[in-house]
Amino acid sequence: MPVFNTGQYLEEAIASVLGQASPFSDDMPSYELLLIDDQSTDPLTLEILDRHGRTSPHVRLMKNQRGKGAAG
Repeated sequence: MPVFNTGQYLEEAIASVLGQASPFSDDMPSYELLLIDDQSTDPLTLEILDRHGRTSPHVRLMKNQRGKGAAG
């Protein structure tokens, strides 16, 4: 999921993905959500990314070293 200063919507978007049931297993969801930060500066966005990157087992946070845009 590309992310750039979307704090007001980000929590809901992440919860939507994490709340989906896996078609492969009821015991262990078979997915990984990649959050790709494109040099966000919004404090709320950064806090949400940091929290989910540290605490959600199915979330991996990646940070672009320079702004690339959603297609980058």
